[in-house]
Amino acid sequence: MKSVALAAILLIVTACAGNYTPAQRLYVGCKTYVSVSNTLADFKDAGRLKASTIVKIKKVRAQIKPICDRGKEAIDSVNELERNLSKLLTERSKVDGT
Repeated sequence: MKSVALAAILLIVTACAGNYTPAQRLYVGCKTYVSVSNTLADFKDAGRLKASTIVKIKKVRAQIKPICDRGKEAIDSVNELERNLSKLLTERSKVDGT
């Protein structure tokens, strides 16, 4: 289980460290989510997870799954957010000179 967690962390850090767009980071994060979820499901089926761990996993899944389930719609939302934030930052820089 530690190796799975480490792999997930490395994937996310790698995605965040480069010059990737938010949409690309979302894509990598969701792919990582699917991979880790599959592994954890196998562990659960094998009886290797404590009840408290299962509760934690369900809470995290409840937050991540809806985002990843939206697929292209979620990526489009991230792209739109990025475009609009850029506009706001441009306006702010006009006002405060930064």
